Amino acid sequence: MAGRNLPEDWIEFASDWEQGYTSRGVDVDGMAGALLNALTHAMYDSKIGSDPAVSDTFRPVLTSAIDYLAGLIAADADPWSIPRRLPSSAGTRASNLHEVAHASLARERSHYARALASALKVQLSVPIAGTKRRMDLDAVFMTEVEFTGMLKVLLRRDTTAPLGRGYPIWGLYRPTLSGTGFDMTISTDPAVGIDLKRLWIEIELAEEKAWFEYEEMRGPAYGRPREPVRSSMYSFKEEPPICVPSREPWWEGRPLYSLIAAPKSVVIGEERLPGTRLEWSQILELIWQLYAPVQNLPLRRYEKPDESAWHLLNSPPAAARRVLVNARTELYGVRLCLSPTTDGAPIAWSPVVAASLAAFVDVGRVDMARLPTANEFDVIEARGGIIIVTSRGMLLLEVASGADFPLRELDRAARDVAATLDCARAIADHIDDTIRPLVIKAIDTGSSTYKRKALKAIYGAKLKARQAWAQSARFEEDVLVRQFRELCERRWNGFGRLTAALDEVAELESMVVSSSDVRAAATLNAIAVVGFPLSICGNLLGGLLIANEELRSVDGVVWPVLGIYLVASAVILAIVWAAAKISDRQWQPDRYIE
Repeated sequence: MAGRNLPEDWIEFASDWEQGYTSRGVDVDGMAGALLNALTHAMYDSKIGSDPAVSDTFRPVLTSAIDYLAGLIAADADPWSIPRRLPSSAGTRASNLHEVAHASLARERSHYARALASALKVQLSVPIAGTKRRMDLDAVFMTEVEFTGMLKVLLRRDTTAPLGRGYPIWGLYRPTLSGTGFDMTISTDPAVGIDLKRLWIEIELAEEKAWFEYEEMRGPAYGRPREPVRSSMYSFKEEPPICVPSREPWWEGRPLYSLIAAPKSVVIGEERLPGTRLEWSQILELIWQLYAPVQNLPLRRYEKPDESAWHLLNSPPAAARRVLVNARTELYGVRLCLSPTTDGAPIAWSPVVAASLAAFVDVGRVDMARLPTANEFDVIEARGGIIIVTSRGMLLLEVASGADFPLRELDRAARDVAATLDCARAIADHIDDTIRPLVIKAIDTGSSTYKRKALKAIYGAKLKARQAWAQSARFEEDVLVRQFRELCERRWNGFGRLTAALDEVAELESMVVSSSDVRAAATLNAIAVVGFPLSICGNLLGGLLIANEELRSVDGVVWPVLGIYLVASAVILAIVWAAAKISDRQWQPDRYIE
């Protein structure tokens, strides 16, 4: 490097990289900035805020970085496309550092993949700088335990993002770095051209309010520190906001507000306190309130044409989400249409809008961290309307007023399927509360009364199921309504649950009938076993009468013979009764169930 001027392409690269423009390179592994970042982070695990001028451990890291950079320049390498193997002109030391840089970059990729897998990923609708228009962008919010230098580059160039353009917006929460200014940050890719100024203002307003409440709790000495002044902030107590100086405000990254970072810690008296009184969850809530795509969707209830427009995030009417049929189904129906205040503007439809509507159907609110995934609901866009079907209900949204969107027919079809599910659950409850206890008593006691009651309850359940089946299994002539009914049936499984309930009813009926048949067979068996000797006994007694005709009769009755016959009959009948009881006790279901 001695005697050489720094090449122009390297000067331009350094300027672009410092400003965050990293999309020019084809491959991250070939970017000089990426390799240099990975190398320095691997060689020096510094604490944020340490002073490099007095750190003995930083000097060798800085020397290695300069040697590596000098070798790349000496090899006339393109800073946006560094080759995997350096030419000999780079020197042995630079080549060795090059291998370390690639290994470190591979490690950071692995760490990035793990962090991304557990991160909160969502799409936001963000204003384009200098305009009133918005654009949908993928955003990711993660908790990063290990500080890496390549995270933002990997995020910007991640082609696996849902929209395929990387993650231009990302937020990092590092709780271990509280008070350093690096614990909570929201960043954007400056090349995208979006503006987060409104977010910075809302965060500062929330910060002012939080410090005001803290001051009221602990006393005047614990208000937000104001001097010395770094920049001007807004006061949440004034409308419109007025400038109020603050010692440690949120960093704003002007002019595009591409980096918003938490304040550093402050000292009040002898106590060191965090510079922010806000939690990370509050920051995420502010982001969602400002940039949730569903916020651009003014709605009203279908049956309320004069209702003022409202949004799903701003206290929607409770009556907008109503149960289908009754509460036992645990299914909800939502019937909406776009408010006339849209003046015919096209709907800004996106996957996250669909997920937001599905979340409203499921739980009645839309939280950024709890949006359902794409496989948890179905979407149909047809004939001027949008249909959402989830496992908890359905939503019908009429987008174009006067279009051929069969909202009433769709609502009726949903209620039919819900009625089938209601019937299935009613029968299941009837089985648990009535039928099964009667069947158990009928089997245990052998009582014909319990058997009749059990069979009556079973036949009633069967009749109710058949009626519900016939009522709801109608053929839909409209193709869209038929498709919607099939989706509702697949998600809610009304027929499947009704079939399962009927199968259980049939099994209980079979148990009652089988128990009666087994008891009858046991009794007949006992009669057959004892009946033969009883017949022999009767024949012997008849012979005895014939052989003893000389026995004296009284009023035509031969009492001795009659007495013998009655005693013998009583004994045999007792034997039959005892045998039946023994057989009955031996046939007990509980004897075979441990």
